[in-house]
Amino acid sequence: MCFQVPVAQAVFTGVQLELINRIGDDSLHGFTPVETIEKGFGGIGKINTNVRNELGGIGEVTNIDDIRHIGDINYEIDHMNSVLETSLAAEQAMQLGDLRDIANLKDITKDFKSIGKLGKSSAKRRRFSHPENFFPGVTGMTEVPTFNLTINVEATCPLPFGPYFRSIDGTCAHPKNLGAATKPMARLLPPVYEDGIQLPRMFSVSGRPLPSPRVVSRMVHPDVDRASQFTIMLMQWGQIMDHDMVSTPLPIEDTRDTHVCCGPNKSLPLGSEDPECFPILYHGDHKFIGQCMEFVRSMPIEDTFGDIVFPRENMNAVTAFVDASVVYGNSDEMLKKLRDKKGQGIYFELINGRPKDNGLDDCIRRPGRHDICYLAGDERVNEHPGLTAIHTLFMRKHNLIAHRMRTLVPWMPDEMVFQKTRAIVVAITQKIMYNDWLPIILGRETVTRAGIYSPPNTRSYFDESFDPSIFQAFSTAVFRFGHTLIPKELFLGGKNHTRLRDLFFKPYLLFENFDEVCINLVTGYSDKDRSQQYDSFITEEVTDHLFETQEGPMQGFDLVALNLQRGRDHAIPPYNDYRELCGLHRITRFDDPVLGIAGPVLARVYDHPDDIELFSGGVSEQSALGGLVGETFNCLIARQMRSLKFGDRYFFTHDRGNQGFSDAQLQEIHKYTLSHFMCETTAMAEIQVDAFRKPGYDNPMVSCDFLRRNSLRVEPFAYVMG
Repeated sequence: MCFQVPVAQAVFTGVQLELINRIGDDSLHGFTPVETIEKGFGGIGKINTNVRNELGGIGEVTNIDDIRHIGDINYEIDHMNSVLETSLAAEQAMQLGDLRDIANLKDITKDFKSIGKLGKSSAKRRRFSHPENFFPGVTGMTEVPTFNLTINVEATCPLPFGPYFRSIDGTCAHPKNLGAATKPMARLLPPVYEDGIQLPRMFSVSGRPLPSPRVVSRMVHPDVDRASQFTIMLMQWGQIMDHDMVSTPLPIEDTRDTHVCCGPNKSLPLGSEDPECFPILYHGDHKFIGQCMEFVRSMPIEDTFGDIVFPRENMNAVTAFVDASVVYGNSDEMLKKLRDKKGQGIYFELINGRPKDNGLDDCIRRPGRHDICYLAGDERVNEHPGLTAIHTLFMRKHNLIAHRMRTLVPWMPDEMVFQKTRAIVVAITQKIMYNDWLPIILGRETVTRAGIYSPPNTRSYFDESFDPSIFQAFSTAVFRFGHTLIPKELFLGGKNHTRLRDLFFKPYLLFENFDEVCINLVTGYSDKDRSQQYDSFITEEVTDHLFETQEGPMQGFDLVALNLQRGRDHAIPPYNDYRELCGLHRITRFDDPVLGIAGPVLARVYDHPDDIELFSGGVSEQSALGGLVGETFNCLIARQMRSLKFGDRYFFTHDRGNQGFSDAQLQEIHKYTLSHFMCETTAMAEIQVDAFRKPGYDNPMVSCDFLRRNSLRVEPFAYVMG
């Protein structure tokens, strides 16, 4: 029998079960819960001392291989790891109830923290100074860690301008292949693994366990409906651009079976030995059945021998660049599937103006119907109709340009037609992203001072010193700010709006209501059809009903909890560390005006301001600097987008000699807007001038026929590239 504590049952695996069983036996002999935990962990001090003594003889530990050759302490290291795993299980169990008043908890965890500091101190010694601030007026990255990521490719593209056209996998966009698909993500700050190398962040600075991500989600990010002045497209463009820049793969077994981390009916698992499981635990939650939410750790980077690189790092499966990889894919194999073989390969294969079937079961197909799951350059295409619609419009735009190119120059080789068309699509994507969308998110002053905005009639230059890799915090927290903008409903025709929970993985809804979905994204049918305001509030459609099905009510996911757990999985440092990195003051009290109305709620969840996680802290800030996001996310988004521009030698405004765009071609690109894009690829009759903002006196409606007649002309691109 296990000992009784005022919490729900914990998750225990492998060796942990044996240790906990011993603890349970001791509890039968009169020990209190705290005493039994202390007794079970009693050997940790000896292990810690022995490991320190041995490691002291070999100098700094930079790789797990440095430890493996110490044969005489292998057993103790294994034992230490098992105890650390048990501490993780105990920490998760403690999240399920209110153990914050157990005075001895800090002492219980002290030895575990000291072991973690051993690895952390090693990580801190491996730093170097970054050569510059990321934009004027904001102090920048004074210390950035280096890591032994041996799979990084050496410079293989030494030519001044690289190949004529951009590669499909991002290689040669940077001479060192930084930012290419399947390369490691970067970091702005050292990781904060609990053991210094791979265990997720678990403890508060007070020594107590961090709160359950589900608790943070429910308390800090409730559903408060506040429509903004922006269209749903502001959110939707952000999502598809996020998919264009980032995809963090999960480990998949050879059988492609999903890792199962929870027990039946979302009960707490017992006996699971899957090292990649890191489930989110909750207790007494009336929104979900059970007590466990599935969560699998991101796939770790491995060296050339197939061993995990430590400290644990993660891969970006797609190209980091804003290069329309969501349209074209990230491999020649994917691109081949997308191209129309009957049309000499210059077009995307569309069926009745829609993408073709991918042949997979990654969406809902109704029995007895001919529903399809769409094929696109990114596998997340079928998540919901708004996302699927933008994928479809991009493919239509490619085909329109390719058809015009073929008409103008019928003798042009097929591959040249396709690649020139692709270059134009990438350029208009970058223009809309950098000149139209980012100024709303960051404010005009920031995008100008950071060099992000590209004024017409100006040139920019590639700078090899910029690393275009996506940094971990951007992927797992910063660019997820768009989750605050998600509306709870979408109009699909008829009399009523449809709840978001009823739209997930149902692309057939788009097939039946395509025009309605597109109009809803930009013009809208009512005041409901707007992005939500930027704040800490997030609709319950994604916090209580994410990917929920009608057959499985109360069995969805919590997007915010997933964000926070992913941040812990990737060892993202706390919010305050990034404020300091950006030259901003550290938050020392929860009533700091920067946190606004979220401060008192954060105080109920976290022990100390230094515990606040980057996502929750960032979206709790008030909008700043004339943009949508607060000052911390403003700084970090500007840093990332600046690197993606100047670290990409194919960026559309860069001077690349006769390989880049000419002045006449740039003029066509600069005049192109999202409103042009929507009118050309849909049957819409009219649209507002700025498709990201709601129509009004200062954003009037204009005829789509007019925009189609005055859109990007292909003629300047047809005969020469530069």
